[in-house]
Amino acid sequence: MSKNFIDDSLDDFYVDQILSMDESDLEEDFIASGLDQKEELLKFRRAVEVASLPFRKQKLQSARAEVNQENQKHSRTSDAIRRFKSNGIDIREKLAQLIASGQVPTEITMAFRDGKEITDAEIEGILEDLIELGVVKDDKQEDSK
Repeated sequence: MSKNFIDDSLDDFYVDQILSMDESDLEEDFIASGLDQKEELLKFRRAVEVASLPFRKQKLQSARAEVNQENQKHSRTSDAIRRFKSNGIDIREKLAQLIASGQVPTEITMAFRDGKEITDAEIEGILEDLIELGVVKDDKQEDSK
């Protein structure tokens, strides 16, 4: 057995013993040890706060990095749509060409619209998804389709 395993087992044993004590037994142990229960609780809370602060900061930094990465990805695809439009490319026509030419993978399907026309926002969303998947590339990307 490793020393860490023994230490962890001993810690678990002590924690279980403390948790199984009722309040009066716990108070008696504090008095017998010469410790002030309120002071020890305050020390414990400070220790937990100090230990959890770096963890919470790291979690926040990770979340911010993820949001930034997602924003950059969305920004790149939105920029591509804007370039299509500024170059006079009709995005409806672009999507229709991609589908008709077979450039859109067969795994990608479109729902039947029950005779309703697809909105520009939906077309932009589809093109953005296709750009993110690497199916559609704009003039600023290599291997442009």
